[in-house]
Amino acid sequence: MAAPLEIVIIAGSPRRRSYTRSLARRIGDVLRRDGARIALIDLHETPLPPVDPELRGAAGDHADAGVAALLRAVAAADAYVLASPTYHNSYAGVLKNA
Repeated sequence: MAAPLEIVIIAGSPRRRSYTRSLARRIGDVLRRDGARIALIDLHETPLPPVDPELRGAAGDHADAGVAALLRAVAAADAYVLASPTYHNSYAGVLKNA
């Protein structure tokens, strides 16, 4: 039997109440039902600090716990789902920062 797929879903809406977040959770439910292991990263619940190029390094070494968790999850993932509302014909800024 093959190992289950590891899928990271990033909900990239900064709003407290978000259709995007609801959709990301529903996608996770369906993928989980089909046997995948899901890590949902909600950028509203776990806001990340602005990107600092000087802090690049190993996944677990980042000083911010949210960034370290995100880096570990994406390093272990087989696939990613990015969920974002559209602002000015682009992704949300919190998703771009992530």
